[in-house]
Amino acid sequence: MNNMKQDRLAGIRGHMAHALGSLAIKSGEMSLEKCCFLIGYEPELPLELLKSAREDK
Repeated sequence: MNNMKQDRLAGIRGHMAHALGSLAIKSGEMSLEKCCFLIGYEPELPLELLKSAREDK
């Protein structure tokens, strides 16, 4: 009886570890996508502003 209980607990722990691992992988992929999206973002600056900043130097 005790072995069956231990086997069930080990099985439940294994399933929980697998579920938490897959959840961590999915959340990591989502955060990586957001991070890459934010890094790739470049705001558009007007050319006049860039030229005036260059002429001021």
